[in-house]
Amino acid sequence: MRQVSLFIGLLGIIALSLVAAPTQAQFAGCITEADEPYAMSFIVEDIYDSLLTVTVFGVDGFDPQIELRRTDTNELLDCNNNTRQTQVMGFELPTAQGGYSVNSAQTTIRFYADENPDDEPTDFEIIISSADGTSGEFVLLYQGAAIWDATDIDQFTITATEAQVEANAPLFLYVSNLDRETINLDPQLTFPLGTDFSVTCQYSSVTDLCGPNTVPLDGFNLTLDLMETYEMTGYDAMLNIPLDIPNTPFTFDVRSIESLTWGDYVLVVHSAIIYPE
Repeated sequence: MRQVSLFIGLLGIIALSLVAAPTQAQFAGCITEADEPYAMSFIVEDIYDSLLTVTVFGVDGFDPQIELRRTDTNELLDCNNNTRQTQVMGFELPTAQGGYSVNSAQTTIRFYADENPDDEPTDFEIIISSADGTSGEFVLLYQGAAIWDATDIDQFTITATEAQVEANAPLFLYVSNLDRETINLDPQLTFPLGTDFSVTCQYSSVTDLCGPNTVPLDGFNLTLDLMETYEMTGYDAMLNIPLDIPNTPFTFDVRSIESLTWGDYVLVVHSAIIYPE
């Protein structure tokens, strides 16, 4: 099982291998101490034999930046506030539309078993913040993930900042298998786990089961590498998460409906970095 932890409290491409850690001076776009309380931390757990890409797009002019660290050593692996490779990517979602521009950042986590035969599965942290210290919304695309076995569960944990709660910041989650002709997975989103409030979205077409402010995803799309545009469907899942308790972690997960299918998926997160006014 691959687990991913996503903490909101507080993406150019780097091929990640076990090398000496660079310093902040070697990169542009590293988070500052003043920005840390308002940044989003995306922790990817138990990565082994994997190639994962995280791309963050600024919405309506917001300029994001990204920092990549290995969590067991706090080793700084990448900082950037611009994609380093021209790619046509974009999104058309119910809550946001946009795509590749100067206001986007990207990083790749590459950690293969044959390159690291003596290493255990490793956690990586991606910290998203503002490049200019201003508030704004972003859309994050997490690619390369998969439910390898029908019983696998990929788990995520979120913590809202006080500024996000006070500003009623958005948090929308989407999961899609992108291509139902070739991928078997029927994905499901469940939030949260172990609390009084719980909602499960198996099909966005059944909005009364997916919680408030959700819509069927038929007709919406994601454009990924090589200009491939994937139509989302009502079989994909969507959740709207209320950010109402600051500094308290909660959990959601991606899994196969009734543990019957498996395959690749893309996770999409629409949220915001908020600074006090």
